[in-house]
Amino acid sequence: MARHSKDLANIKNMMEQKQVKNGFNCEELIDKSSTKAEFDSKQQLLEFIVHAADVSTQTRTFEIAVEWTQLLFEEFFN
Repeated sequence: MARHSKDLANIKNMMEQKQVKNGFNCEELIDKSSTKAEFDSKQQLLEFIVHAADVSTQTRTFEIAVEWTQLLFEEFFN
């Protein structure tokens, strides 16, 4: 959570610069000017998606959270 504000600001700025809104211009998020730029922009998007998935844990219903917790314990402790 230490980087949450910074990550959120970065993705907002990127979306504003590329004029991504309501699902339009999404392809603009990946910079294809060079192989390195494409890799870096894809990496940045993947990091944001993983962060969003991590933060969204709190939005799950209690029943779903219990189920996921049980699956986690099974994976690591069985």
